[in-house]
Amino acid sequence: MREGRAGLRLDVRRRLRRTRHRPPRRPQPRPRGNQPGKFWADVCRHIDRPELADDPRFDTAEHLVANTAEAVKILREVLATRTLADWSRRFATLAGPWAPVQDSLQVGDDPQIRANEYLLRAGELELVSSPVQFDVQAPHLGPAPEFAAQTEEILLELGLDWDCIIALKAAGAVT
Repeated sequence: MREGRAGLRLDVRRRLRRTRHRPPRRPQPRPRGNQPGKFWADVCRHIDRPELADDPRFDTAEHLVANTAEAVKILREVLATRTLADWSRRFATLAGPWAPVQDSLQVGDDPQIRANEYLLRAGELELVSSPVQFDVQAPHLGPAPEFAAQTEEILLELGLDWDCIIALKAAGAVT
């Protein structure tokens, strides 16, 4: 490498040129040891089938992938034995994430939707709140201003005086 700033710049450009045309690396799946997934054994305990955690068909990630159809069949059979309310109570202590698939009416009754204030009352209506909550609080919902309700206020803020505003109203330029 040459000495001085120009040499340093040249070396950096060469390095950039060398790395620029490499194809992006794809992440390789990492083996997880003997368990096929972080939460598999816990799920098996929660559905009262702890023996499935050590079942040779599901004891490694490769075996679980190879026997996915069978695992899904077993899970469907077990889940069909109880109501959603029963499973919701039972899975409340599940270490991994889970959630039921809900239709648009069920979502409105979801306790998390209510706790996070994703639905808010505006008069007689319930509306979906903004997905952005700046102060960790849902926005205050209120009616929009009536037509031209703020015209005078805005014109005053813009620096017009009352004589000018009255002249604009008389000319029909503003309401």
